[in-house]
Amino acid sequence: MAAKLSPNNLPWMLNPQRFPFRFPLNYVALVCLPVLLPVMVGLVLHKLKSDSKVSNKRVEEFERLWADENGLLSSHGVNGGEGEDVDSVASSKLKLGRKKDAKSKGAVAKVDSATRSDWERKRVSNFLATVEAEAEEALREVGEDFVATNSTTPSPSTTNEEGRYTLKPNTPTRCLSDTNSLPISPDEHPLLDIQHRIIANLNNRTLLPQVAKHLAHFDDVLNAHAVIIVRTVTMDMHKKGIPLIKAFVQRFDL
Repeated sequence: MAAKLSPNNLPWMLNPQRFPFRFPLNYVALVCLPVLLPVMVGLVLHKLKSDSKVSNKRVEEFERLWADENGLLSSHGVNGGEGEDVDSVASSKLKLGRKKDAKSKGAVAKVDSATRSDWERKRVSNFLATVEAEAEEALREVGEDFVATNSTTPSPSTTNEEGRYTLKPNTPTRCLSDTNSLPISPDEHPLLDIQHRIIANLNNRTLLPQVAKHLAHFDDVLNAHAVIIVRTVTMDMHKKGIPLIKAFVQRFDL
């Protein structure tokens, strides 16, 4: 009974060891998951909806400023026969709903769509020119600081780093049995032609003469990729790949 309730036998979502927290916080997160998950989904949807409204208002404000700078709002006031400002015109449209204002609004929208592309190109070109000038200035300052630092500070002495990592024999992995005799499940999808070519290139010693494959095995690990690269340093399961990274750093020659 205890073996069936072991965390290793639980599904992926119900395994407390999958949560990047220490004991007992990982079990607390598992218990609160049915409550936290709907709340998080609701917060995300509310955030997306509110950001969409803010973005639409910002676009409308940009369009109004653009029309004002191009003299479209003034012409709209002349055609409508009213000397009111933009806010008064908008309020009169909402309250009275005049057909004359609707027609003039359509004309302004047509003018906006006809000249908007040219206006956007000019605005983007000015923005890119400003960013390029700031980047050049920042790179120039960084270069000057680097030259000044190298000219004033002496070069640090090289330290002996032989004792940092544990030396291990760099012996390639060998399969104990013939690969053709390995059992293959009938439900397993066969490899594609491009996958066979990739395997042949990786095993071709003439193309990669200095590459040696090694077997990395981790107990109670279904997917070793996250462990090999130590994706999350706070998880005890991923910390098992730290010695592998240290060995790779020690053997990798630049």
